Amino acid sequence: MNARNLLGMPVVVTSQGELIGEVCDLVLKRSLKVEGLVVKGKGSQRLVKCPDFIIGEDSVLVTNTEGLKPYVEREELSYKGNMGQSLLDVEGREVGIVSDVILEPETRETIGVEISEGLIRDFLEGRRNQVSLDDVQVNGIRLTVLTGEGSARI
Repeated sequence: MNARNLLGMPVVVTSQGELIGEVCDLVLKRSLKVEGLVVKGKGSQRLVKCPDFIIGEDSVLVTNTEGLKPYVEREELSYKGNMGQSLLDVEGREVGIVSDVILEPETRETIGVEISEGLIRDFLEGRRNQVSLDDVQVNGIRLTVLTGEGSARI
């Protein structure tokens, strides 16, 4: 599942059957692994961390509201703030930009990244490339380096 598919998904507290908002962003670790979801509802943003939520087909389920904490936005940890990072190979050549992270819905683990080679090229040549997270190394806040061959498809 692409992380962008979570954006806008309703968030429901299962113990109360109550809709509390929708996913407006994801919080990522520097390794691009998901740390939690940002839920927007009733004028505020709250964070629910892994593993306190379940990703369903049409909604995100939270067992109770105790796991929801106030959220202060930090761009370097934001999913939206991390998309568009340059992806370089081991020789420093740009191979594209990170356009999404790919999640395993059941485990909430990041398993890869989606690479865009540019809007026009993506449009003309079809879907973007997907690379295993094992082939990606993050250096610094805004630089992602593709290690090894990076030809692994997900």
